This record gives sequence, structure tokens and C-alpha cells, in this order.
Amino acid sequence: MLLFALVLLVAGGAIAYMGDRLGTYIGKKRLSSWGLRPRHTAMLWTVISGGLIAVLTLFALIGYDRAIQTALLRGPELLEENHQLAQQNQEQRLLIRSREAQVQTADARAAAAQTSAGQAEQRAQQATRRAQDALQKALDAEGRLGRSLHRLQVARSDLARSRDALRRRQAVLAAAQRRLADVRSSLGSTRIDLRAAWSRLRVAQLAVKDADRNVRVAQAQYGLALGTVTELSEQGKQLSARNADLTQQNAALEDKNQQLLTQTTFLQGAHLIYHRGQEVGRRVIPTGLSADTVRQNLLAFLGDLSRDAEREGAGRGEDGRAVRVVADAGGGKAISEDEALDSLAQSIAQQAVAIPGVVVIASARYNAFGGEPVQIEVQPYDNVLVFPKGAFIGSATVDGSLPENQILDVLQAFLKDRVQPEARRQGIIPRPDPLTGLPTVGEPTDPARTVALVKQIQKIGPGALVTARAAADTYSSGPLRLDLTASAPPAAPSAVRS
Repeated sequence: MLLFALVLLVAGGAIAYMGDRLGTYIGKKRLSSWGLRPRHTAMLWTVISGGLIAVLTLFALIGYDRAIQTALLRGPELLEENHQLAQQNQEQRLLIRSREAQVQTADARAAAAQTSAGQAEQRAQQATRRAQDALQKALDAEGRLGRSLHRLQVARSDLARSRDALRRRQAVLAAAQRRLADVRSSLGSTRIDLRAAWSRLRVAQLAVKDADRNVRVAQAQYGLALGTVTELSEQGKQLSARNADLTQQNAALEDKNQQLLTQTTFLQGAHLIYHRGQEVGRRVIPTGLSADTVRQNLLAFLGDLSRDAEREGAGRGEDGRAVRVVADAGGGKAISEDEALDSLAQSIAQQAVAIPGVVVIASARYNAFGGEPVQIEVQPYDNVLVFPKGAFIGSATVDGSLPENQILDVLQAFLKDRVQPEARRQGIIPRPDPLTGLPTVGEPTDPARTVALVKQIQKIGPGALVTARAAADTYSSGPLRLDLTASAPPAAPSAVRS
């Protein structure tokens, strides 16, 4: 009895442990069977595993002690037979006692009761027949018990065959799971290659669109140049007699002559290296410096811009640089480059020290072509802290059950439609993207980190919360470095019933 209780205790613990582990495993994997939800699927498999362990424990007890099988299968029948035999034994005891009394009486009356002795012998023979009948019933019960034991042995053989078939099926299932893992691995590599090819295709399409736009702009400029040449020829004939009145219009004519020279250079076959208004470069100059130190920083900045412009195909001017600062003093009057640099240096030197620095951005004044210096304008902007490290910028909910390419599209839309507008609204100055030429405020994302983020979103499943935070202190000059993380959706508060 103690051994039976111990086996039941161990079996109950095994059922609870295995059911809990199986339910936890299926719940984490979010598996779904027969159209059920992952939670109900985990509950179903937990119940099934508990029932199977209980059945296996019962068979183990039957294999350990055959009496248990006999008690389970023929318990009520054996109890009934035992009860009948007990009644028969009681009857035999009573009969024996009666016979003993009769024998004693017969011995006392032996001489005078021969007839009574014969009757007693007849009753004794009847009692003997009843005893023989009881013995025959006991033998029949023993035969039935033997047949039950034979059926138990047959059931054990069937169970052994079922176990062998189960092992073979488990081996086949393990092999199929390994093949499925190999297929999934190769499919993941193929998806990464497809995404890379798709990115290259998008870049190529943007480059083609940009080239088409440049061709249309060049055609329009060509027509404008022809019209401007004719107009200037007529104006030259009319203004030859009014040379004294051209002093105030000299700056405006100089700009027009520069445009004409630029367009003429383009007509001679030079290639366009900067669009009008396109950013050529930027630099942050600290505040609290003297005007001379600021001017030296500006000259160093112009030297760097000149080297960059030469690499793009621009030519050097009379001052030895491939860039030339152009500025207006107001009223249509132009000022020299030295005057523009002095004015800008004085403005930066007088800036409040509370501002960490000033970012100066150089952009093309006109369309710049190869072989000629680039005419640039330099504009200062306060370079203040926009996002401290770890600052929250935006968040979005992504369905992790979608395919990888759709998750990537959702992330790109989140960065384009929510993160970039918020960064511009807070004061980050956009700069041109090196691949597409479009204005942007951030750095290109790391493909490996993007793939890891997509895997994390798929692991979370539906309702994954993607949060964008600043990866470092970000100022107005940019660029914005993002720290994208994915987390499980917050648990909904439980309803309180009144």
C-alpha cells in the first residue's frame, strides 16, 4: 500500500511538472493547432499530456504487479465470489456443527436409533455433495483468473508494439523538423538577399528620376540662356548710350553675367556638379571666440569646401580656391568676399556664450558646372541641443506576424512620416542624403541592426511597440542617430466588477 501511494505521488508530480513545462513551451512559441488560439492550444496540450502520463503510470503499475490488473479488471466479480464463498463456508461450519451434535446424539442412541443413523448418513452425503460443488466453483474461479492473466500478457505485447511504433514516428518527426529548420534558414538568407537587391533597385530608380529631372532642368536652362543672350544683346545696344547710369545697376548685371557665363559653360559641354540651393557643406564654430579666430575657422572651412568642390570637378578661381563667397549688402548691391567673411565673423563672435556654437551652411548660389568656381552663400544658424541622449522621439505599433518585407515597409514609413518631421519640428537642420539627394536629418540605418530589430518584432508578435530614441546628444547641425527598440505591448488593466 505504501509503495502504491509513493508511485501515485511521483506520478502526480511528473504530471504537474511535464504539463507545466509543455504549456510554458507552447505558450512561448505561440503555437496554434486545430484553429485554436495560442493560449487555448497550450491548455489543450497540457491536459492531453497530463492524461497520457496518468495512463502510462497505470500501465507501469499493472506491469509491476499483476494483482493490480486483476483487481482493476475483475475486482467487483472477485468480491462477489469471495462473498459467496464466505457464505458457503459459514453454511459449512454450521452444518459441521450440526453434524457433530447429531453424531454425538447418534453415538448415545446408536443401539436404539438405527433409522436415525441412516438418515444422518444421508444428510452427510448431501452436505458432502454441496462441499464438492463449492470446491468446483472455486476451481472455476481459478480458471477464470488464469484466463484474465493471459489477456493481460496479450495487452502487454500490444503495448510494447505500440511503443515501438511511437518511437519510429517520433524519429520521422524529428527528421522532418530538422529538414524544416534547414529550409527556414535558407529562406532567411534568400530574404536578406532580396531586400538588398530591392534597396539597390530603389536607389537606381531614384538616380534615374534625378537624371531625368536634371535633363529637363538643363533643357529649360538652355532655352532661358538663348533668350537671355538675345535680351542682353538688345540691352547692350540700348545701354551703350547710357553708360553713366549703370553704376547702381552694376551689381545686378554682374549676377546676370555670372548666370550667363555659367549657362554658357554648360552649353560648351560642362557637367552640372551642384544645383542651385544645394548644400555644399557645413561646419560648427564654437561661440566665445574672437572675430579673428572665427575668421580663421571660416577660411579653413572654405579650404575644405574648395577641396570637396575640386573632387566634384570644379575649377579654381583667381584666389586659388574652387569656391567663392557671394553676398548682398541690400538694395541690390553686392559686397566682396572679404567683407562678407568679416561681417559673418563679427556676427558669430558677438553671439551669446549660452549657445554652444553656430553652424554655418554653404549652399550653391547658382547651378555650378565643371571647370568653374562654385558661387556659394554662407548662412549661420544657432547650433543648440535638440535631443539629449536617450530622449524619446516617437513610437509606433507594428504587427510582428507580418512578413519581413512588410515589417520593413512599416518601419520605413514610421521613420519617414513621424520621426523625420518631429526632428525637423524640434529644430534639426536637414542635409542632403548622399544616395538620393533628398533632405534628411538622420544617418543611414545599419542593415544588421535593422534585421535584428525585425527578428525581435517577429518574436514579440502582434502589437509589438517600436520606440525611437536619440542614441547620442543631437544638436541643430545633426545628424540624428537613432536607437530603435522593440518591446511587448503594455498589459491592459484588468476590469473591476462592481
